[in-house]
Amino acid sequence: MAKMIPDQATKKETPSKAERAVFNWFSKNDIPGVVLHSLIQKNHRYKLIGETDFFYICEHGILCIEVKGGRISREKGKWYSEDSQGVKHHIKNPFEQAKQCKYATDDYLRSIKQHQGILVGYAVIFPDCIFYADGNDLVTEVLFDNKYDLSEFSDRLNQIFKHWIKEENQKNLKNKYNKLSKSDIEKYQNIFRGDIKTVPSLNLSLQMAENTIINLSKEQMEIMYSFIDNDRLIINGLAGTGKTLMAIERFKECSSTGQKVAYVCFNNNIASYVRENLKDVTNDGFVGTLHKLIMRYDYNQKWYKTPVDELSSMILDRAIEMEAYDYLIVDEAQDLMYEEVLLLFDNILKGGLEKGKWVLFLDPNQNIYNNSDVYNKAWESLNNDFSPARFNLRKNFRNTKE
Repeated sequence: MAKMIPDQATKKETPSKAERAVFNWFSKNDIPGVVLHSLIQKNHRYKLIGETDFFYICEHGILCIEVKGGRISREKGKWYSEDSQGVKHHIKNPFEQAKQCKYATDDYLRSIKQHQGILVGYAVIFPDCIFYADGNDLVTEVLFDNKYDLSEFSDRLNQIFKHWIKEENQKNLKNKYNKLSKSDIEKYQNIFRGDIKTVPSLNLSLQMAENTIINLSKEQMEIMYSFIDNDRLIINGLAGTGKTLMAIERFKECSSTGQKVAYVCFNNNIASYVRENLKDVTNDGFVGTLHKLIMRYDYNQKWYKTPVDELSSMILDRAIEMEAYDYLIVDEAQDLMYEEVLLLFDNILKGGLEKGKWVLFLDPNQNIYNNSDVYNKAWESLNNDFSPARFNLRKNFRNTKE
């Protein structure tokens, strides 16, 4: 059976009984390919927006299918559908509607340079009647009506494709239509009705963050807003000023805009705490210690005890191709303030430290793993070479009465 998108046609969503019938024909018969039901076409030549009842994609190409229920007739150039109560309803020319949807499809595929080698045709289905009329303006070769048995539906679709191949070849002998592979069919499905994901803007994310259970202070929120205008930041704060909380919120914001984020720290306990707070956040980036980040590229159990500056140099010397991240968050960065570590960060960040997007949270008073000279040299390099914006957190939340 065909893959139906959407996967059902309820009476509420699809009032047309005829369309529901055709939907069932596609979904319950041995018909390959993908069917997009009720596809909006914005490239219509004569209307602001057109609609294709069924957009069928299979190995032969694409069919734009128009469905009309009831007893169909044409009188004095006007088209009618007669319902079960004998009431006639004026309708548009179904053959012309289907043709215009084909043209809209052709035009759109050409505009995105995806038209080469694919056949686009159209078909008309009258599920409730036998249509006897004929004429030079009626392409009955593309019609499926009640004179056909339902078991012939798949074969009839193939005949319609053959008709269009013949027609197109007569127009242009240079045309060559290749059969579509499964990946081709999926590609055209995504072109015309791919999945859509929306993400809130950074401003909206910040507004939402103000109302979360873990509320940020006014001072913290002011700094969070500074991310809008600054791609590279250093945020200083003593213990208890909420640096890790802000790092978590920043990770969430970047994730909401589809960025691949790396959160890096030195301490295992902090990494575990952050991972727990981000367990419901979708991101294919990284959350953990610098040691674990490096061992993603080259694992060695002994490296857990290797100083981070030596480990960074070792992995860089091996010239291993590293994963690139859109945004880098370094928490308790004073523990990682080595030139070798900064060089490693420069390699894993898109645009590097000079043009990439990053934030470092640190407390210089907590520099217990690094000697002053090494720290100062790395700090000077970071500030002079990359000119980050700098902010200070002053309010301590661990020792206040609030």
